[in-house]
Amino acid sequence: MKGGYLAVNLEIVELDEPVPTIKVKGEIDHFNCQRAEAVVKRVLDEGTNKMAIDLTRVDYLDTAGVAMIFWTAKKLYDRGGRLHLVIPPGNVRRILEMAGINNAEIARRATLDDADILGIITKEVRQRHESIEAFKQGNRQDLVAHEEAELAILQEYLPQQMTRDEVVEAARRVIEEVGAQGLGDKGKVMPKLIAQLKGRADGREINAAVTDLLK
Repeated sequence: MKGGYLAVNLEIVELDEPVPTIKVKGEIDHFNCQRAEAVVKRVLDEGTNKMAIDLTRVDYLDTAGVAMIFWTAKKLYDRGGRLHLVIPPGNVRRILEMAGINNAEIARRATLDDADILGIITKEVRQRHESIEAFKQGNRQDLVAHEEAELAILQEYLPQQMTRDEVVEAARRVIEEVGAQGLGDKGKVMPKLIAQLKGRADGREINAAVTDLLK
């Protein structure tokens, strides 16, 4: 259908020449992302190596939406083309920038799933916390405010964070599963626990909990 936006129910798509353009409105999340993917795949099946996705009227983009965009960009990159994103300044643009949606990242990775995206966002959250502390010590309130604003955006895309007690309980279960007896077995615990809690707990919190339990 011509002349409209791909709405939340994903019923209307506009393909403009010479670059096929998919316009999206509303939210791209786990609930409607599959229908968006179907539209993208239809365009890819036509053999194009260039495409534009207009996110001007997108209010929210979760990890499923980021993964879909990354997958589309990778497909086009492999064909010698590229994906053009139309994004006004705002939260959606920032989250894509922070998730590393660029040609270098697309070339390096074959896939980008929810766990990858959560890992990237978690890393960015940690960096913002560190920057905030450093700027506070330097009495740079202007930079503190900037970092706190970006932190608020990033935290919208993370699942609810676990409490200290929840992290400890999860660590205790993994310790029992792998039969860890002391700090020498920490290497058996950490990889498995970090994978389980990715995006839901800070790595330093996880490390502290495991260390305390294995002492």
